[in-house]
Amino acid sequence: MPAEDIKIRPVTLNDVPQITEIVNHYITNTVVNYSLHPISQDYYSQIISSCQKEKLPFFVAVPATSTPSSSIPDASAQEKISGFTLVSPYKPTKLGYSHSVELSIYLSAIAPKNTGLGTTLLATLIKHLEENTFLTFSEDPKPGEELEIKAKQIVAMVAVDAVNTEIDEQVNAFYLKNGFKQTAYTPGVGWKFGRPQDVRFMQLEINKDYIPGGIYL
Repeated sequence: MPAEDIKIRPVTLNDVPQITEIVNHYITNTVVNYSLHPISQDYYSQIISSCQKEKLPFFVAVPATSTPSSSIPDASAQEKISGFTLVSPYKPTKLGYSHSVELSIYLSAIAPKNTGLGTTLLATLIKHLEENTFLTFSEDPKPGEELEIKAKQIVAMVAVDAVNTEIDEQVNAFYLKNGFKQTAYTPGVGWKFGRPQDVRFMQLEINKDYIPGGIYL
């Protein structure tokens, strides 16, 4: 499905079953996600709630002509999700990291390839982060005293598939094409399928002129 046939919209709780299914495919069959066991639907329900609380973006890609899932009571008739992306706080307990976010992006295993879907999702996410602030709850602020901040660094921790090098090359090329730079490579920090696994850190700076005032002394 070409990118122009795709609509990017904010996630809803009705999307959780499909999102969970997409991620569990990668957990079970690949090294893309270093979880060793399938996740429950509660996992992404909690992530959606956290994103809404913190005003962090979480977008899904659906057919442009589809009906919003929130208006359809029958779960079997929901929009078909072809991919999703979100960011979460990087090192969330420490205020000094609050301007940095960690990227997650997944495409459905059955989504058509080479359509620009991943680039469209990522561009939507970056545009949102450039135009909007979010809330940080690092270091336990009092209720009502949460800090409003903009993202400056987007970090992607990319699992490296040393066996299927073609996929790894495609993933690395995707990030480089979208302006990310490799800032670290950590061999053997993961373990899956009976062997050590590596992680590549990709990073993109945005909002370059923004200074997180009111946080650093």
